[in-house]
Amino acid sequence: MTNGHDRPLLVGVDIGGSKIAVLVVDRDERVLARQVAPTAAGAPERAVDEIGAVVGNALAEAGAAPDDTAASGGGVPR
Repeated sequence: MTNGHDRPLLVGVDIGGSKIAVLVVDRDERVLARQVAPTAAGAPERAVDEIGAVVGNALAEAGAAPDDTAASGGGVPR
């Protein structure tokens, strides 16, 4: 099993009332991919699938896979 030091990418997820924004960066904080998608209003049961899809699209844009990710973090409105 590898630890996070063997994985080069970090993923940030901003979950807002109107959009989901995802950023993929390398260990030098260079942006490799950025994806934004609308949040489905009134459909909280779809939220996890939507977030996963946007993260997947961002990783694909970066030419990466989930196994390339050392860590991810998310922010939501209060």
